[in-house]
Amino acid sequence: MSRRGELESASVILQQTQRMQRQIDYQIARARAAASRSVPGVFTPVAPVVDNIVTAMKRLYESRKLQIDADVAPRCIASCDPMDLSEMLANLIDNGCKWGANSVAIHGFVDQSTAQVVTVIEDDGPGLPGEALLRVFKIGERLDDQVPGTGLGLPIVRDLAHLYGGQIDLDRSALGGLRATLRLPASRGST
Repeated sequence: MSRRGELESASVILQQTQRMQRQIDYQIARARAAASRSVPGVFTPVAPVVDNIVTAMKRLYESRKLQIDADVAPRCIASCDPMDLSEMLANLIDNGCKWGANSVAIHGFVDQSTAQVVTVIEDDGPGLPGEALLRVFKIGERLDDQVPGTGLGLPIVRDLAHLYGGQIDLDRSALGGLRATLRLPASRGST
């Protein structure tokens, strides 16, 4: 269609096809998580997952000289499938790296009072205005089309966390940007 000069029609079809692909990717991630959750005794140490993601992000964002620091307690063991935990943390850490000006900090600890593993990802970027903190959880919602992404990352994180009995919260970081706090049930070995 583009070669025939039908640029507007080609653009509409491309946008709709991309929207459909995002919906398919989102539903596949949810189905995989629902199946994983039904397997008893599934748990994942958080520190090695974070370390692998940080190594990849340092390579990916090498040209920006972004400082990425991680401090995750060894006792952080989530009752969660390794692939699902990796998907959630990769989305959150990648967002921190995309938006961080100079630094991203990752902290992990066990909240004994709630029996949850808590992973906090903070950046020193622009953050989000209050009204956008909930909007970014809508499927396909993107606040800046200039930054690569699909608008699926945060909805997938939210839904995966909920499937495991956890949650994701966004607010202002002490670093000036955004703080994402992921809470997941701790395995019995964590508490």
